[in-house]
Amino acid sequence: MDRRSPGTVPLSGRLRAFVLLLVGILLVYAAIIVIDDFTVSGAPKVAVLGALLVGAAWTRRHSSARLAAFGVVSAVLVLVVLAVSVAGPVRLAFGVSGAAMVLLSVGTVAMLIATLAAVRRVDFSTVLGVLCVYLLIALIFAALGQVGAAFQYGQDQFVRGVVGPPSPSDLLYFSVITLCTVGYGDIAPVSAVARALAVIEALVGQLYLVSIVAAVIAGWQVGGTARAERKDR
Repeated sequence: MDRRSPGTVPLSGRLRAFVLLLVGILLVYAAIIVIDDFTVSGAPKVAVLGALLVGAAWTRRHSSARLAAFGVVSAVLVLVVLAVSVAGPVRLAFGVSGAAMVLLSVGTVAMLIATLAAVRRVDFSTVLGVLCVYLLIALIFAALGQVGAAFQYGQDQFVRGVVGPPSPSDLLYFSVITLCTVGYGDIAPVSAVARALAVIEALVGQLYLVSIVAAVIAGWQVGGTARAERKDR
């Protein structure tokens, strides 16, 4: 039986949506890693992120008009990134692609948080939603790094440990390592902007794990224990 929470789709629909969102985020990760040329992968990545935004908004039961508005905004951003990648200078294309990814990723995170906040009980869909937010946080900081690096494109001043300007793959790797606070040190921030982003991301990553993720997992375990006890009675 599907359980509804105010303002959200039924549990079965929410679960399918979160699975698709997770797959979409992983596809963006794969595109960044495999297709390191951002002029080729920029528009497809933005298109997938636009679809994720619409999907996340759907889980919050937004009206058809609002979903259509999100779709139009996403399509416009895809066209802008595509046009700049084809006709604009490399530096501008690098920054515009990153900015579009930031906007769509932040919007998706906001929609997911609104959906998760409206859910009354912790279930598997909640765990998937929290995981999607965590992966998107790393993507947001990687895209912010791309915007920051665009202002210094062609200069080895944003991060060190890479050959030439950092690529989207370099920035995603650095972002994930920073978010997890692994700190290999093979890529390190150099500019003030890069250092500020690294500090903020490390703090966000740790606070997210020890607060949000810990609370969700604890609630999931408590819910599972309660269900098991009811079955035993």
